[in-house]
Amino acid sequence: MRHGPAKEISGGNILEANKPSTADEWCDHYGVDVIDGVATLFKAVDDDYSTSRARQKDISYAPGQIPVAPDWDGGLEECGGGLHASPHPRMALEFNIGAKKFVGCPVKLEDISVHPNGSMPQKVKFRGCCSPCFEVDRNGKPSPVAIEQAAE
Repeated sequence: MRHGPAKEISGGNILEANKPSTADEWCDHYGVDVIDGVATLFKAVDDDYSTSRARQKDISYAPGQIPVAPDWDGGLEECGGGLHASPHPRMALEFNIGAKKFVGCPVKLEDISVHPNGSMPQKVKFRGCCSPCFEVDRNGKPSPVAIEQAAE
C-alpha cells in the first residue's frame, strides 16, 4: 500500500492509502459521530480547560463555553488560524501529553478544514464550536456532571 510518494514500488496490486479530503470523509475515516451535520471532536486540555496556545488567545474549552477562533483563516493553513481537535480523546493526547482533562467539542461539518497531505492528519482545524463544550473521560464518555447538565 502506498501512503505517499515513493521512489520505486514493485509487486502485484498496489493500493493507494485513503486520504480523506472533506470533513465528512475525515469523520467517516476516524469513526467520528456526526448527527445532523455536527461532529463531536475532542480536545485534551489542562486543569483550567485550556492549552498553552489557546491560553495566549484567551480561549477556554470549559464545559458550557462555545469557543470560536479569533484568528480563523478560512482553513487555509494546517496549523494556526483556527481551533484544532482530534477524533478521540486519546488521540488528542498527542497534542497535549500533560493534559489532565478532556472535552467534547460539537462542530458543524461546514466549519471543519481537512488537510489530507498535512503532517498531522489525525487532527482537523475548525472555525469554532456550534454549541457548548462538555467534559468527557479519556474514552470519550461524558462525565456525570455533563450528563446532569444535559438533562437540565
